[in-house]
Amino acid sequence: MKAELERENAKERDLRSSRDIAWEAYISVTSNVTEARVAAQAQATMIRVAELAVVPESPVAPRIVMNIGIARVLTRNSK
Repeated sequence: MKAELERENAKERDLRSSRDIAWEAYISVTSNVTEARVAAQAQATMIRVAELAVVPESPVAPRIVMNIGIARVLTRNSK
């Protein structure tokens, strides 16, 4: 009886191992399919430049009062 139980336990371990290997293979294939779909969509996507960047005519001044106000609001909300 013990020998039969041990054989059944060994079968169960083998089946679980096979199941785990199959699951990992499935996850790997699913991931590869997803990556292939994303790559195919990326190749089909065209990017257009709406407008070229323009250098400002005058330097931008620091906004000290606004930065201090933002800092105060953020420090109050983080407490």
